[in-house]
Amino acid sequence: MGYGGIVASEHSSGVSTRRGGDYQDGECTLRRRQEEVSEEIREIAWKAQHRLHARYRKLVVRGKARGKVVTAIGREAAWVAVERRVERRTLESPMR
Repeated sequence: MGYGGIVASEHSSGVSTRRGGDYQDGECTLRRRQEEVSEEIREIAWKAQHRLHARYRKLVVRGKARGKVVTAIGREAAWVAVERRVERRTLESPMR
């Protein structure tokens, strides 16, 4: 999930290693990347943001743990990005 900015936390010192839950990283990178894309792409991203936020609210209201909800939403967002990339490559490649 590093691609989407979600990475596992880790606290290490010497020989001891403690691994924790996932946390969001890369907000500054995301903002810089958004400045470089077209208005059309930003519009698509904004619609996806609204849809995922609604899903987040729905899951939290149903009593799901917030950490698990954040991870689930992040994975869904990453999957949508991967699907779009595959779809774009499929459309660009010549038929055999």
